[in-house]
Amino acid sequence: MATINLKANNLENRELPFRVQLSFHNLFKHWEELANSENEGEAAYGRDVLARLAHASELRQPILDNDLLSKYESEIELLMSAIFPSALKTNEIKAVGIPFTPVLFNPSWRFSNILKTAGEDFELEFLNADKDEMYIMACLFILQVRYQVSVQYKKPIYFEIPNRQTGQMQYFRVFFNADFSEMTLKNPDFHLSDEDVELLVNNYDNIELWKEKIPPNTFDFNGFGLITIFDLTSDQVLSQLKSDLLDKQALIDPVKVRAIQSRLQVILKVPGLKFGFAFVDKDEESIRSLGYNNSSSLLLSGSEKVIMKDIMCGESQNMICTNHGPLIAPDVPKMTRPDNPFMQDLLDQGIQSFLIAPIQYNNETIGILELGAPEAGQLNSVVVKSLEDLLPMFTIAIKRSLDDYQNKLEAIVQRRFTSIHPSVSWRFYDAAETFLRERSDTVEEITFEDVYPLFGQADIKGSSTERNKAISGDLIEQLELAKDVLNVADDQHSLPIYDNLRYRIENCIQEIQVGLKAGDEVGILEFLKAEIYPVFKHISSLTDVTAAAVQKYKENIDPVLGILYKRRKEYEDTVSLINERIGSYVEEQQVLAQEMFPHYFEKYKTDGVEHHIYVGKALVKNKEFAPVYLQNLRLWQLLVTCGIEQLMYELKPSMNIPLDIASLILVHSSPLAIRFRMDEKQFDVDGAYNIRYAIIKKRIDKAHIKGTNQRLTIPGKIAIVYSQDKDAIEYRRYLEYLQSIGKIGPVIEDLELEELQGASGLRALRVDVAYEDVSNGETAAENPSEQPLDGNPAKG
Repeated sequence: MATINLKANNLENRELPFRVQLSFHNLFKHWEELANSENEGEAAYGRDVLARLAHASELRQPILDNDLLSKYESEIELLMSAIFPSALKTNEIKAVGIPFTPVLFNPSWRFSNILKTAGEDFELEFLNADKDEMYIMACLFILQVRYQVSVQYKKPIYFEIPNRQTGQMQYFRVFFNADFSEMTLKNPDFHLSDEDVELLVNNYDNIELWKEKIPPNTFDFNGFGLITIFDLTSDQVLSQLKSDLLDKQALIDPVKVRAIQSRLQVILKVPGLKFGFAFVDKDEESIRSLGYNNSSSLLLSGSEKVIMKDIMCGESQNMICTNHGPLIAPDVPKMTRPDNPFMQDLLDQGIQSFLIAPIQYNNETIGILELGAPEAGQLNSVVVKSLEDLLPMFTIAIKRSLDDYQNKLEAIVQRRFTSIHPSVSWRFYDAAETFLRERSDTVEEITFEDVYPLFGQADIKGSSTERNKAISGDLIEQLELAKDVLNVADDQHSLPIYDNLRYRIENCIQEIQVGLKAGDEVGILEFLKAEIYPVFKHISSLTDVTAAAVQKYKENIDPVLGILYKRRKEYEDTVSLINERIGSYVEEQQVLAQEMFPHYFEKYKTDGVEHHIYVGKALVKNKEFAPVYLQNLRLWQLLVTCGIEQLMYELKPSMNIPLDIASLILVHSSPLAIRFRMDEKQFDVDGAYNIRYAIIKKRIDKAHIKGTNQRLTIPGKIAIVYSQDKDAIEYRRYLEYLQSIGKIGPVIEDLELEELQGASGLRALRVDVAYEDVSNGETAAENPSEQPLDGNPAKG
């Protein structure tokens, strides 16, 4: 190969500050000096070379016709042997170049072979060098060589050369040596001052200024350049791999995944290498894809997930998840067994050797990196060593992908389902994964079949009456204060209107004392604003005494609400205190109950606290359900109800308003189905058969004992509503236990309830609560003298 013509898109028709002429003058000078060497061996060799070049006198002159490079190809190779030792031609990548022209010649053997693998249609070109920048770089060269200006800028020049055999792109950096060239001033009138130099180096990008100060063809550049090229493929590909893995879509976009695979082939020097990855789910002990409707795992082979024990032995699983070490199958065919279809899947993918490297985060395996090679033995411990520097980059990418995926799932769950109890959140995330994977317009319905419900409530008794009493008291006091202002005004300056307003205020007070009706509060406040307050404005301007009376009224009125807010605040604070204490207590106990067996739990605060529990096999993941867990929760619920009662007993003395609670538990022994209602963002029973339970749950606290006017739920007692005899038998066992530990009194009432609309045949067990007097440690049942209504006590 005599010459290599570069793709000249940035070298043709270019201007330079010097005229470039190829010349071998300095190289001939070298051989002449060698021929005159005192060392006879060197001198003989120099004379021999010059003798063999004697016929090529054209090479001693400036070469204006590049065809001479082909004509004297062998002579030029001999001439260049001084700087191209034959021993290094197979390893070094070199060539000779005419500076700033698209011509290279006399390439080393290795350079020629690299270009051959690029294909016949490949055109070599310098990258990242445009015409203006080449002009400036040439000027900088002049400043360095001619004017000894210290400028260190040298923009690197690169080649990209494909390898058609491997299908990989190779990257090379070019270094230029101008030792065999010289530069002379062509224009004797040219002068460059120190000020010009300073101006140039401070205006690098101003091409017009450079051409003004150092015009084109000011110098002659004679000689040649020695081009030395270094293979940066591994470094460049490593840099590209880092950039790839920083992309948020690196492990999601199939195009980017293929790019990563291609780069690993270059870095690890394994043509045809296949790359895959998967995520480790420690809870399921499985490996799985991200669920974006694509799988990039070699092991999964298109599946969404596999259980680890199904594809690897316990020792291998322990190696990945506990010891965090790699697994290597250097010869897959030898390891393939009939009972392990996954090895056969690898063979079907053309994989003869296989490697798994665990991806760790915070000393926990969160994923695996998979490599598969087309030939046995290509993947081994040496490759594992090469992977060590790459694994941190994959750790970042996999952790970011996991976090990003989790964020997407949480966004779907929050948007579609709102806040979900942790015990069943797995099911909602499964639905969110399906939503992402299938790119559906709607999220699938969330239902759980065959779950057992538990319902309990601690209802504040007489809350409506106490609320009305508080409102009435505040309204009466506010009206009395308004009347006091009118009395003071009448004493200071009597007007008939004051008597009229006092009369109307008295009527309002009397109506409230008879009984607060709907709309009374709004009507009275409107009366005050429309008719009393305008008069107060006049009264406050009469004298200091009347102004003080109006001010006293205002001081008793809440400035934000515009009402007297004393008794209502005491009532609301008391209700809030009860709800907060009971709610916190139930939450604390719920944490312990979840450890016994996971279940769905929710509570609501109104005038009191009610809680809903669902438990069953369908609600848990990878955990067996047994009846003993239901029995345990039922006993737990009874114990918590006793705890709530004791809490209220201790809290009552510190209340501003002495409110009581009544406790109720509803037993439903048959399993039912629940469905998450998207519109209400909560669970409810599903199916017509189960509606009866929902009806009972809503109405049971208002039920009366059959044949009486007595409510089932009364303070100091716990009522347990049931419909089947087997439930009564089960709960009597629990109650006998509670009697034995002093939580309830000695009497168990068995009561028949009046028929409720939509529910009949209900019965209830009712017991007295045995409160512990924390001051002296004694316990006593509430209302100990009261006899059971059915006259049939059951002793513990």
